[in-house]
Amino acid sequence: MKKEEIFSSVVENAFDFFDKSLKEFDQKKYKYSIIHFCAAVELFLKARLLCEHWTLIVSRREDLNLDKFIAGKSQSATLDEIKKRLESVLKDGLSVQASSAFDNLTVHRNQVIHFCHPDLFKTNIPKIVGEQCLAWHYLQELLTVQWRQNFKKYAVQIRHIDSRVKKNREFLKEKFKLVKSQIDKDIAKGIYY
Repeated sequence: MKKEEIFSSVVENAFDFFDKSLKEFDQKKYKYSIIHFCAAVELFLKARLLCEHWTLIVSRREDLNLDKFIAGKSQSATLDEIKKRLESVLKDGLSVQASSAFDNLTVHRNQVIHFCHPDLFKTNIPKIVGEQCLAWHYLQELLTVQWRQNFKKYAVQIRHIDSRVKKNREFLKEKFKLVKSQIDKDIAKGIYY
């Protein structure tokens, strides 16, 4: 398997996870939407590392073996390992804001995978949607500006995901409309937002 084929496979997988995440959000399957959104972001970051060399997306705890990697039997790097490698190996790292946005996604993903409790979704969905929109903003900037040369052949798919993520912003606008009267009352009482 050629380097370009591996790269394309990872990028297409990332788009699939984004698609799945956005469909699940529409279906109110928030837990799975969070998991798949985070997976998509991590796959794009790994794809950038793949542009340099496949060994950069394998966890340091693994023995490097191309056959094992191609067969999908290698343990992949964590988000922290990915971020460090983007910075130290490629000298093409993330901004502090992007790094923080991606970390927030990981926290939510870990909560729903390892510590899920029913109240997580009752109160945090608007916050999580906001964080997803922010993470997408930074990822889109990476894909279309900083890493444009690596992802230019995916411009149409990136725009498609962008239009779908913007639909989730509509969710936030609707949520804001629901709480605006309470915000106005609070502001009248001197509470600062």
